[in-house]
Amino acid sequence: MAMKRKVLSIEEKVKVIREIENGRKKADVCREFGLITGILISGVGATIKAIYNNFDTLLEDRFYSPATLLIAIGSIVFLVAAFGCYGAVRESTCMIMMFAVLLAIVFLLELSAGLAGYILQDGLKEYLVSRLNVSMEHYNTDSEIAGTIDFMQERLQCCGLESYHDWEGRLENGTQGTVSPDGNITVPTSCCLQSCEYIAGNGCINRLLYVVGQSAVMLASTAISIALLQLLGVMFACSLGRSIRHQKTERERLRWELRESLLRKDSFYGDRKHSSSA
Repeated sequence: MAMKRKVLSIEEKVKVIREIENGRKKADVCREFGLITGILISGVGATIKAIYNNFDTLLEDRFYSPATLLIAIGSIVFLVAAFGCYGAVRESTCMIMMFAVLLAIVFLLELSAGLAGYILQDGLKEYLVSRLNVSMEHYNTDSEIAGTIDFMQERLQCCGLESYHDWEGRLENGTQGTVSPDGNITVPTSCCLQSCEYIAGNGCINRLLYVVGQSAVMLASTAISIALLQLLGVMFACSLGRSIRHQKTERERLRWELRESLLRKDSFYGDRKHSSSA
């Protein structure tokens, strides 16, 4: 004897249809979420890397690692989101669960990048003071270092480490720059403000510290914020997987009900035909 299944009411059928439509909407949300977060993560990583490139001779490779990782994560998010959307369209519970696992891995990568950004601030001022002092010593002999220092002094409108006095004895008098207002110190022309009648009175260390430090904070904050969103994405993926599983079950019930209805009709017309011939 065949097991009798529950016949769906009209309200239940409407509910199943709505759940199917909601599943399609979730796939659209999934695609948009992956696109937006991928662009945001890659954009922030590329921006921070571009800022650091302006001071490349002053910064070690460890400053670039979190930004490079963010750019890579952005590309990974695109691929993971595409995989999740494909799973949603195919209504594959297995693929959706795998999507949740991949999102969890992305969460860990983003968290690592964020923590690395915060770690960069540890001892940052002492590091920059040391690097800038050494770089100023090589200003005359290394064109790359000279270019970086000139860019820094022009863009940040500063001169020297703490003040233009830090250039004392580092340049040959009157041959490689301009003379300070007191006439005793030769400084690079990049210290000039609009014209060389005025020289920047502020040192560069605090302004450089602000640029590098705030860039690290922005990188870390963005990475951790997106990581928290990825946690929501993991929960969303698990919910979507359960929803798809439920939809498949309900659709199977609808198919069974339709088949039983057709069989009953065939049986009814067959009985009538048999009665008529009798």
